[in-house]
Amino acid sequence: LSGQTHSYPPDPDPNPYIHWDMNKCILCRRCIRACSEMQCAHVLTKADRGFNQRISTAFATSLAQSG
Repeated sequence: LSGQTHSYPPDPDPNPYIHWDMNKCILCRRCIRACSEMQCAHVLTKADRGFNQRISTAFATSLAQSG
């Protein structure tokens, strides 16, 4: 059986320090916890629900603009 897959762009945020490939993300939310608990930045969040859920910044801005 083959399920649905995502086809997100490989690196939607041109940040020199972080490379995101949301096609490989399993939505474990560890990056959100690390951002909020270790960095105290609270920049990353989850967006949408169900199959369309993804890790994003608030209002889908770039990391540089978000905080």
